[in-house]
Amino acid sequence: MSMVHDNTIKSYSVDFEAETMVIKTVYHDSANEIFEDTDIVFTGYLAHEFLNVSTVNIIYDIKEIYIDEFLKYNPKQLESGKGYLWSDWCVTKKDIIQYVEAKKYRIFNMFPVCGLSGWVFAKQMDIIVNGELFTPEKDTY
Repeated sequence: MSMVHDNTIKSYSVDFEAETMVIKTVYHDSANEIFEDTDIVFTGYLAHEFLNVSTVNIIYDIKEIYIDEFLKYNPKQLESGKGYLWSDWCVTKKDIIQYVEAKKYRIFNMFPVCGLSGWVFAKQMDIIVNGELFTPEKDTY
């Protein structure tokens, strides 16, 4: 299974100036004596939206999706973001696709076991497990 599957989210924070988001998680399997402190680090951060956040948030998976797929499944994002998220560079769907592709932003969709779901726009995602850095290839999160 993935390096973040069944990880419980302890916290998340965004440093807007450094364009970085960090999601701190923990995985504990006492039967197999596995304990992992895992940080999911998004660099080149642009934006995020999380829904269903509660005191218990467990990750099922994180998958990268393309901007056209994002807009297909999130059609209200373009309209609701005008004047806020997409204000100074996006007028049409074509504008946002061109911007994201030109700036090399990637979209990471977060799927929950329970709690937090949503997406992150960033240029890179790295995973740090017990201090060891992994830069996963696409679809290996």
